[in-house]
Parts: sequence; structure tokens; C-alpha cells
Amino acid sequence: MYHKHFLWALASLIFSGCAVNLPTHEGHPPHTLGQGGIRLGALMTSNPTVGPTLISGSSTETGSLVTSGMGYSAGVGVLENLDLNCQLLVSPFSGSTTGCGVKWQFLGSSLFKTKGGEQLASLKADYVASAGYKDSADNSESIFSSDVFVEKMDLSGITLAASYGYQVSDWFAVYLGLKYMQLRFESEYRDGGPSGTFYSETRDINTYGPLAGFSLNPTGKTAGFELTVELNTTQVPATYEDTNVWSPGLSIATSLLLDL
Repeated sequence: MYHKHFLWALASLIFSGCAVNLPTHEGHPPHTLGQGGIRLGALMTSNPTVGPTLISGSSTETGSLVTSGMGYSAGVGVLENLDLNCQLLVSPFSGSTTGCGVKWQFLGSSLFKTKGGEQLASLKADYVASAGYKDSADNSESIFSSDVFVEKMDLSGITLAASYGYQVSDWFAVYLGLKYMQLRFESEYRDGGPSGTFYSETRDINTYGPLAGFSLNPTGKTAGFELTVELNTTQVPATYEDTNVWSPGLSIATSLLLDL
């Protein structure tokens, strides 16, 4: 019975697009870029999703459905210990996620100046927004092979993270951290096509969880490279249920670093 429920929910995500990304995707290495530093990067992630609990046919025990995504990130060091960052992530099944925020490093040196043996710590705050795929009111059919006609599938809010790390060598660091997210999910859809029964729902979501990762960051005087790999597990709402579950995630990011 569990497999039947899970496969139905997975098909609903793939074919109806009735879910959006929960933004657990971004890595959180504790160092900042330093004043004048620039980061341009790409990322690949796995993300939990959230959808309406009212969706027709949903049932218990479907858990948190996970999708993969790819995107871009950029950052700039406005002060020696303060960065501004932005990200864009796109998933083929659950839409797009954007985010912008700040990172403040209060322990250790910035990325181009750090040396092996240093301790590092930072705090990060972001505003994030996810938008699921929507059907056009001008179309007589939904964009997915389903009777679910999506009019709105959005999520937005803030994320807070704290990370502590150790610079093992001049070019390699490991770190641990905690993340908290306060989000609001809003959905509007019709079951039975564009003229079907209308449903709407709002879900307030508070999630948290630990994270751990490493940063490979060889740098020269004015340029460098960074590879960040991060694992996390987050207490998130089940995709189509009003219950919480632990959902593991992975983030891999590569970046070109410049010190202007």
C-alpha cells in the first residue's frame, strides 16, 4: 500500500507540477570573499518539495518527494567580512527558486587570506522565493498530462544559517552548521481541468536541520577556484501531507573567484 501511495504522489509531482522547491539547496561554507571579492558559480542540488495537502487523491505515507535542480550563484564582498549573494535554481518538475541575502563572518580570515589552522564562523540570512509551473488561462489543456490545472504554486520567506569550520590547509576547509527556514506556501488549482473544482490553500512552514560539508578552495593573489560539497537533513513538511519528516539533501557548487 505504501508503494501505491508513493508512486501516485511521485506521478502527481512529475505530471501535474503540483509542488515547489523547498530552498535547502545552497551551500554554507563559513568564509566570506573579502572586500572586492567576486564569486561566479554553478550549482547542482537535490531538494525536497511542498505541495497542497488538499490535492485530490493524496494520502498519508507519501513522505517528502525530492527533485534535482541546477542553477547559478553570484556573490560580492562589500566589506572584508560581509558578502552579498544571489542564487537562481531551476528544476524540471517543480519550477524555479531565487534568493538574495547577506553573509557575515565573525571568526577567521576571508577566503583569499585564510591559512591552514584557522577557525571560521559565519551567519547568513536570505530572502527566498519559489515559483511552481502554472497553466495558462488561455489554454484548454493543462501543461502537464494531468487533470490538475495549476493557477498558483508559490513559496517565499526567510532562511537563516550558522556555520563553523576549520581550515585544514590553505586550500581545504571542513564545516558544520544549522539552518532554519520560515516560509509561506500558497496554492490555487483546479481538479478536473481548467473548469474543474477550485481549491486554494496556505501553509506556514517552519523547518530546521543540520548541515555538513567541505570546501576545496585553491586561490592565488587575484583569482581562484572553489568546489563546495554539502550534505544536509531538514525537518520538512511531507509534500502532500500536514506532517513533518526528515529529508536528506545534497548540494554541489563550483565557483570562479576573483579578488579585485
